Amino acid sequence: MHNIFYTLILPTLWVAVDFISFHHPGDEYGGWIASSVPALWVIPLIKNEGSPGGLLPLILAAGGVTMLGVGWAMDRLRVPAVPWAILALVMASALATYELTQYPSWERALAKNGSLAAYLTPAFSLGLVGSSALMVLGTGFARLADRIGGPKPANLIDKPRLDSED
Repeated sequence: MHNIFYTLILPTLWVAVDFISFHHPGDEYGGWIASSVPALWVIPLIKNEGSPGGLLPLILAAGGVTMLGVGWAMDRLRVPAVPWAILALVMASALATYELTQYPSWERALAKNGSLAAYLTPAFSLGLVGSSALMVLGTGFARLADRIGGPKPANLIDKPRLDSED
């Protein structure tokens, strides 16, 4: 049986973060839109005539399905968890730091977007997406290189030499 770590954890984390982001969306729902990148493919397929709240269940479902597929691929590729998690945290920290440093003070940043969560949730969501994409590509290329690399060289120490005079 295949490991299902990413198949379970990735969509669960993403849905939770996107749900929180919806409730702390930042200015003009910009933070929520950034958090919802895995679900944006569904926007042309739906019609919303009202508040963004009507989109939330569809966005969560579409993004959850997308991240389920990414998680499934990561499980099949046996992506190592520790580098993935470290990369996600580094990317999220870098994005949050960048966003917060665009303002002269914490007070101005919070006045613009309402809460610290409006900065942290999009950063964490994009960190999850970015690290997952990079790890799928990196691990996929590594696995492919292993497959097409041909047979491994034989251990020449155990082989008799052909030019031996024995």
